[in-house]
Amino acid sequence: MLIYLELEIVYFFKLFIFIKLLYFYYKYNLLNKAYYKKMNLLDERFDYTYSVSNRLLMPSKYISINNKKIKISLLVTNGFVKLYTLKGRIYWIQQGRNQDTLPDWKIHFNINHEDIPKAWNIISQNYISHKIKYIESNNKEIKDDIIISLKVLNTVLNKNFPEYMYGREITIYIYKYNKLLNEKDGKGVETNDEDENGKEIDKLLIFNKNEEESFNFWKNFLIDTENKLLKENIKTQVKNGCADGDLFLGKYCSLRNEEYYEEQYPPNDKGWNATKEKVPFNFIQIFMLRYYLVYKDKFFFKNIHYFSIIFLLIAIFVSFFVLKSIN
Repeated sequence: MLIYLELEIVYFFKLFIFIKLLYFYYKYNLLNKAYYKKMNLLDERFDYTYSVSNRLLMPSKYISINNKKIKISLLVTNGFVKLYTLKGRIYWIQQGRNQDTLPDWKIHFNINHEDIPKAWNIISQNYISHKIKYIESNNKEIKDDIIISLKVLNTVLNKNFPEYMYGREITIYIYKYNKLLNEKDGKGVETNDEDENGKEIDKLLIFNKNEEESFNFWKNFLIDTENKLLKENIKTQVKNGCADGDLFLGKYCSLRNEEYYEEQYPPNDKGWNATKEKVPFNFIQIFMLRYYLVYKDKFFFKNIHYFSIIFLLIAIFVSFFVLKSIN
């Protein structure tokens, strides 16, 4: 009996060690990714309040990534403030050219309208910082341009933002490759732009599968961003939830596919994936995001290492009496 008991104790001890190692790995290696240094990539022209007040300025800036200069532009419309690269803008346009029938995945941020200026400055800077870090650390090849596409509600000129859209104040587009993005011949999209000297140049943009960001990119970006929003005490527009019709991920962010449903913007009551497209994140990844962004602060998850000890002691205690009863 003692031999069986010793084996049981060794087994549960190994299980306990494994749980502890797993806990510390996720806590210190994933939650505290301190290598993302603060990068002030966008100057005052891209500040929310300044850009809305100077809407005709339409600033742009070149940023060097992997020895290639990338142009980032800002446009203020009556409804939104948009930040994008040329390829990101063409991604929007190609959605429209295909009658919005391509998967249109987005991350939405639920931001109180009074806090939008501060939140936009945090999210836009942070997104570009993480994008650059992701490309450089993974040594991603840039053939023509990178895809940056995000927008924020213009609270000055768009005062009648409908209540059913609350919780979608800031949008970041999740790029998903589709062959139809490269026009019908599949050779890419011909367009033009201005270079640093203001000279108009022709460009051919080709969308590729390897331009999609990994789950780790989104995880690291969302964790870092929500921590910064919390630190600045940014409030939410929708209290204790997310936009109606979205899939909640964190305290601020949610997920939705806005591909047109029956030739119209998908109604909220049709849910977060009305056209049943393939989801960018699997079930486990969605749970991981919710854990890092929400659940880790809950009592059980915050004290999971104590519960693992209790579980181990109960298991040993039960095993002892089971083996004793057998013998």
